[in-house]
Amino acid sequence: MTFTSKETLIAYYKKYAKETGFAVIKRGIKKTEDIVYYLTLTCSREGKPRKSRADATKAAPTKTVPTTIRTECQARICAMLLDNGDWYLTKVVIEHNHALSPEKQGSSDAIRR
Repeated sequence: MTFTSKETLIAYYKKYAKETGFAVIKRGIKKTEDIVYYLTLTCSREGKPRKSRADATKAAPTKTVPTTIRTECQARICAMLLDNGDWYLTKVVIEHNHALSPEKQGSSDAIRR
């Protein structure tokens, strides 16, 4: 599958993510001389959970510690810029290892990071 621009690619995946019920973050951006030629968009639950700082210092029991949402989810798309200016999907992983919540995605257009 190809896209005419990076913005079109991102908009397409954001729309898919919103309809499916997950948030998107940018990862693995490669560029030369300010020209992006490789892009990875992943589920926001990608990555390993980190121990919170409060856990490490044995915080007082009354202090609440936010729970992490990282689940090592592998859902992602990878795309590369072709010589003609189009973006070509090189990898598509649609399986998530967590529950999806389309009703909770709201109307946010922001991609984190």
